[in-house]
Amino acid sequence: MLTGWWSDHVGRKHLITTGMLLQAAAIALVAAGTTFPAWAVAQILLGIGTALVYPTLLAVIGDVAHPAWRARAVGV
Repeated sequence: MLTGWWSDHVGRKHLITTGMLLQAAAIALVAAGTTFPAWAVAQILLGIGTALVYPTLLAVIGDVAHPAWRARAVGV
């Protein structure tokens, strides 16, 4: 809920880009890591990245989709 509100104030593109980059770094760390602490850090980064991206993408759909077809747009 915080990141959806945050994206209203700072813009959606920056949060989506940052979140996607964090997710990519986390996945790379999972692939490269060989210890539990490395994987734990990767999962924390993945969660933060997802928290930035997911609500922000839903907010974008809310911005552009007409209420009559918004639910279908979210599903897609």
